[in-house]
Order: sequence, then structure tokens, then C-alpha cells
Amino acid sequence: MGNLISVSGEISKNAKGEVVGKGDMRAQTRQCIENLKHLLEAGGATLENVVKVTVYLTDKENLKAVHEVSAEYFKEKYPASTLVEMNRLQIETV
Repeated sequence: MGNLISVSGEISKNAKGEVVGKGDMRAQTRQCIENLKHLLEAGGATLENVVKVTVYLTDKENLKAVHEVSAEYFKEKYPASTLVEMNRLQIETV
């Protein structure tokens, strides 16, 4: 059995802790996937190893933007995915 890497709670902050793409779903999605990519690389994996993603949106109208950017990263083996629309998301850092 191989190693398993679990990543959760990824948000669109860069390495300096700054929010990227405020008001721009494509930029936010791109930053989240880039963050995921770096975390996976640190664990010896790539985006090709991702089997499941869950996306939380406050407006399902942003789904197209999320899919377009995701398709740039997940080429041949698109992971299973779940989309959850919530009327409000609040990010808290501790």
C-alpha cells in the first residue's frame, strides 16, 4: 500500500499569506490549485495523483470559471469532484 496525502481547507492565499484574486474566481481557483500542487510536490506527489476534490462556492454561477481553470491543471485523469454551494462562507484563521 502506498502513501496517502490528505489536503483540506485550501484557500486562495499566496506564500506571504495575502489573498489572491479577490473578486476573480479564476485567479482564486488558480491560486488554490497552485497551493495544492506545491503541497503535493512536498509529499512526493503530483496533481495526477489527486483522486477527489471538493469545491465550496457561495455562488454556483462561478462553477464555469472553476471548471475552466481546473481543466488547465487536470488534463487526462480528472479527479472525482463534489461541488457544494453555500449561501455564506467565512474563513477564519487561527
